[in-house]
Amino acid sequence: MRISISILAISGALCAAAAASAAPPARTPTRTPAAACHIALPASPDTESFTNAGATGAPARTQQTGAAFAAAATHLCGSGVVRPANLARYRSLLVRDAEGATEPNIYDDAEEHPGALIIEFAFAGGGAPSQAQIEAALRCWRNPHAAGCSTEDVGP
Repeated sequence: MRISISILAISGALCAAAAASAAPPARTPTRTPAAACHIALPASPDTESFTNAGATGAPARTQQTGAAFAAAATHLCGSGVVRPANLARYRSLLVRDAEGATEPNIYDDAEEHPGALIIEFAFAGGGAPSQAQIEAALRCWRNPHAAGCSTEDVGP
């Protein structure tokens, strides 16, 4: 009887091992382009620029601009216009109120604000730039000589 139980246990283990080896290997999850392209920078206001412009609500506008920037950068990353490597050297997004800047402008100033990517926009109208407006600014930041882009104060 002991031999029968041992044989039964051994044959059960062999069958389990054979079934495990016959099963297809577990799939490792792959990164989707959207997951690989989530780009966001912590946004902070350039308080002096908001004060000089007489604008109020800098924290709320900065938060809205930061969210729109993240959505725009992530969207453009999916199409290859902006890559995480393009923004790897930046630790933050500095939001400036720039009177007269009806369209957002994106640039860096390593001497004055090292590690910050700067976005300027005239917040006098009360709102923040839209995702579409920031996408246009990011396209010009990546390719300043493209049609519709001004080469003043912009560059990758």
